[in-house]
Amino acid sequence: MLFNFLVVVNARNPFPRSCYRLWDQWLIDYELNMVTPAGHMIPMLMSIGNHEAGGYDKKYENIAFYMSWFPQQTSVASSPVTSRDSYHAHRISDKTVLLSLDSGIGSKSFSDQTDWVTQQFADASSLPNKLVMYHVPMYPSYRSFSDWLSSDLRDEWLPIFDANHVALAFENHDHMYKRTFPLRSGQISTNGTVYVGDGAWGVVPRSHANPANSWYLANSQPVNFVFRVDIGTTNTTLTAIGQDGVAFDTFVVPFYSN
Repeated sequence: MLFNFLVVVNARNPFPRSCYRLWDQWLIDYELNMVTPAGHMIPMLMSIGNHEAGGYDKKYENIAFYMSWFPQQTSVASSPVTSRDSYHAHRISDKTVLLSLDSGIGSKSFSDQTDWVTQQFADASSLPNKLVMYHVPMYPSYRSFSDWLSSDLRDEWLPIFDANHVALAFENHDHMYKRTFPLRSGQISTNGTVYVGDGAWGVVPRSHANPANSWYLANSQPVNFVFRVDIGTTNTTLTAIGQDGVAFDTFVVPFYSN
């Protein structure tokens, strides 16, 4: 592993996008508390949500604070925010790549991003463990499966995920716990992608999952939680942990093997 400790953050935050004081306090709390046993601050990988932009399909100048505070790539840290991308790729081990995507929040979302995702997977074709994270779910737990943005995302990204054997997709936005069956080509498949989420830590969870979505939901619960993700040499183990510190769901996702 490149990182013994890494926090992956979907940035859907209850703070108003212009309230820098609250963001400062959150970051101070993070710096003081999110440290390794050796005393190092744990790095963050961010994924933008609609609360950072005040909606969807926003120009980058409308989300300047997020783009400037969380550049995520050292190569763009000195670039104007309007020239940066809100999506980025990271090698987090010698077998794992993680893509952080923009699910319709920024105005450059789909046409440019789809080509970029294809190229990133081509560059990482030798890696057996491909992970993605983004805000709006392709397989929602609470919202309708036919939600317009979820449908658009499936049209754009699902063929790419399937073709490149994505192992795990970290989704958010619906504010409850979710784990799908492995899915491929819109059907349950033993060698498919597992979609997990749906962003339920600093919010009040939804009361229930959408019954119409039960065909792809292996587990869904109205709880606050975080994931512990342990990446091994042949598989990834995920443990969902509630506010009481107790694990309530654990599962293993194997790396892709030809």
